Amino acid sequence: LATPGGQAAAEWMAGMYSAGLTPTNVGDDEAFALFEDGEAAMFITGPWYIERIKETGINFSIDALPGAEDGLENGAPFLGGQGFFISAFSENQLLAEIFLTEYVATTEFMQSVFERDPRGAAWLGVDTSVVPEASAFNAAGASAVPMPTIPEMAAVWSAAGNSVTLISQGEDPIATVENAKAQIDEAIGLMNSDARIVGLPGSYQAAAGCATDWDPGCDETLMVAGDDGIFTLTIDVPAGEYEFKIAINKAWDENYGVDGVAGGDNIPLVLDADSTVTFTYDDNTNTIEITTE
Repeated sequence: LATPGGQAAAEWMAGMYSAGLTPTNVGDDEAFALFEDGEAAMFITGPWYIERIKETGINFSIDALPGAEDGLENGAPFLGGQGFFISAFSENQLLAEIFLTEYVATTEFMQSVFERDPRGAAWLGVDTSVVPEASAFNAAGASAVPMPTIPEMAAVWSAAGNSVTLISQGEDPIATVENAKAQIDEAIGLMNSDARIVGLPGSYQAAAGCATDWDPGCDETLMVAGDDGIFTLTIDVPAGEYEFKIAINKAWDENYGVDGVAGGDNIPLVLDADSTVTFTYDDNTNTIEITTE
């Protein structure tokens, strides 16, 4: 992010926003709506949008990301992967292994999975030509870089995403990406330490004083550590319907949802009036209690 190339990209992005060529604060759903309504000539997405785009009836094409002057001919996006894993806690590991090797790892099964959700296929026997759009995405991603399969990647997305939002709001692009890098470095350091910093990222954060929503590193929504693994946060939140989660050490690698389930569903927060909300989190059970005044 803070390399010369990253800084140049941030400045280019800032120019696109200031010239009114790119709308601000746009996520996947908003970008798709603009494309569907004919207000956006293109948008960047992946094969998970194939069926949704086809349903619009729009005449479209799928092309590689453009390169840069004196750079690559085509842009190099991140490449994700999907796979099957056997839980180390399973009481039926041998049965699970047999299921994967004898049933899942067959051309018939893999072909069915691909046609159900055409995101490309690592199984060489799969005929991807039956979904031409998937083949087009494969070609567009020929220069893609595999995403590192390390837990530290969970510390990247919030700070990187927030930097784009802040740049779209007119913040200095160089200072913004340098700050994002510092936040990522801190988050990775925390992931590799014994520290326990508890945050409550959610859809209420911007209304409560954070720069953006769903930011596990926002100082305003970090909890105060007490005795015996109990953490608290008291904060003023406007009336509304919100959702949030519990995130550890300013990153998403360790997070908890409803009933303290790791990676579980978002926790609802419904306020009929402007309220002072107190959250009490038990790090022993990963559960949280909410009281309002």
